[in-house]
Amino acid sequence: MADLASILDQFAGRRVLVVGDIMLDEYLDGHVERISPEAPVPVVRLDERSARPGGAANVALNLLSLGAEVRLVGLCGNDEAGELLRQVCVEAGLNADSIHVSGQRRTTRKARVMSQGQQLLRVDTEDTQPACGLELDRLQGSVADALAENWAEAVLFEDYDKGALTAGLIALAMQRAQEASLPTIVDPKNRNFWSYKGATLFKPNLAELA
Repeated sequence: MADLASILDQFAGRRVLVVGDIMLDEYLDGHVERISPEAPVPVVRLDERSARPGGAANVALNLLSLGAEVRLVGLCGNDEAGELLRQVCVEAGLNADSIHVSGQRRTTRKARVMSQGQQLLRVDTEDTQPACGLELDRLQGSVADALAENWAEAVLFEDYDKGALTAGLIALAMQRAQEASLPTIVDPKNRNFWSYKGATLFKPNLAELA
């Protein structure tokens, strides 16, 4: 435990650039009193609705809680979920300046219906096409600016196959990071699995590795 505490203490003040797929995690929490007469499914009476930063935004928030300084680069849609996502990021202490709003996609949103601590259902809303045009230009600009300023001490890629990370963006970020001798840490997904050549740390899960 002493070794773990020592490692965690080293996050304080570290500057980490997080690039990847951000999403809104939403929780609809209520209680079940009866089964629907329309179908054999529970009827949930909604008590509380809450939202949290998800995906790469959740990772950025975890780093922030360890005392690191974080810049988060990602995409959201020009919709109610995107506005809420930016709001909860700011409320949690994350800078939303490099969360770019796109009119070409919906914000990735995972709504979980909960009752008595159990998840009954999850509804996903998302568009997963690769970023292109103005979306890609803005993402590349934010990454290039952060690395040109010599601000970052490490670059973390959080890839959920939702489209923010493209082969071109990955190549740009990897090249700039390697030129600056910065460690690159990758949480990969299937679409860009082979695009992270030269990464310092590559962390697939078992299914992705298989």
